[in-house]
Amino acid sequence: DSYQLLPVWPELRQRALALLHLIHPFLNSANEEEDFFADGRARVLQAVFGVLIHLCDESRRSRSLKAISSILRSVDVLILRQQDKTCLMPHLGKLVRLVDFLNSMESAEQFAVEQACIVQLLAHCIIEDENRSAELLSIDGSIFGLVLQN
Repeated sequence: DSYQLLPVWPELRQRALALLHLIHPFLNSANEEEDFFADGRARVLQAVFGVLIHLCDESRRSRSLKAISSILRSVDVLILRQQDKTCLMPHLGKLVRLVDFLNSMESAEQFAVEQACIVQLLAHCIIEDENRSAELLSIDGSIFGLVLQN
């Protein structure tokens, strides 16, 4: 049956290599000592969140909406463990700005699920940290800051 793959094999191989090239820097973190005891699931989630944060950068996000949407729709935040969230903590402001960006688009209603996923992810990250909650609410010009002012 493998002969049926021959026509599509070059395309599959190219896409697999592109995906590996994309996540390789995130899988081999500089803090290998910290990750020594992390299981495979935690390392993959850190890589996925690393890619998400990378795509949230202002210079990339408008070109990366499909990838951002795919990642957000596939992450089940209800099963995230504390160690899974730690790689997101320094970048929560980028996620708030991503919500603002999606909300400001003409087709914002098309990204309502993604916005809800981000808000739920943010809530899971800050649920027990009132200082971090206050920081997110006070980001200048963000939708959360505007709601708080009103």
